[in-house]
Parts: sequence; C-alpha cells; structure tokens
Amino acid sequence: MNNSGQNGYYESDLIFIDGTPHIVIEWRGNEPDTTVALDPAELAGPDSARSYFYGPSIEDPRQEHGRSG
Repeated sequence: MNNSGQNGYYESDLIFIDGTPHIVIEWRGNEPDTTVALDPAELAGPDSARSYFYGPSIEDPRQEHGRSG
C-alpha cells in the first residue's frame, strides 16, 4: 500500500462484495467503512495459512479525504 508516498506491506481483512475481492482499510463497528476493490487476477492464494497476497500497490483512499493518521 502507498500511504503518503511510503510503500509498505500491510495485513488487511479481505472481503468479497458481489463476488469482487476488497481489502478493508477501516472498520466502523461491525461494518467495513473504507474498502478498496482488487483485481481478482492479481490476487494470489489462499496459501496453507489461508492467506492471500496482492501484488500491485494500492493507494490508501483516506489520503484523498485527509483522514489518514
């Protein structure tokens, strides 16, 4: 993920909305508040730990709204 020009690897929750994978950036209670849709072709996994890996860099959408800390 790219956050303020800094790339890094982060662990995130993965959900599917209408069959499309999304990572959850932020939760509001029990509901995902900020999500990013992923290209299913770039999503690798699950591996033996039931983890997935996404290769392309993802922009933190909170940057656009000034919400990132």
